[in-house]
Amino acid sequence: MYVSFVQDIYQQIHIGGSMKEIIRSLDSLSTKIETAKKTVNQLEGRKEELIKRLQKEFEVNTIEEAKNLLQEFKEYEQDLTKMIEKNYKELQEAYKW
Repeated sequence: MYVSFVQDIYQQIHIGGSMKEIIRSLDSLSTKIETAKKTVNQLEGRKEELIKRLQKEFEVNTIEEAKNLLQEFKEYEQDLTKMIEKNYKELQEAYKW
């Protein structure tokens, strides 16, 4: 998107585009850049909050530690699922419902 916009400006300059068109194009590009900067800042803020939450709730300090913890949780979930399924089958056999 950005590349095509710059190419449009380049073409306008080189094929005699009017100054109004060039200024309008540059203003539009400037607006898009400012919007992108705001979005980046918002995302960085969200990232910082998530990292603080991970540190507070799960005592992890890096993304790698968080990934390892997530893997442990997944394995624990699988173990619990197997145990529930086993106990459920045992109950079905014991009480024949």
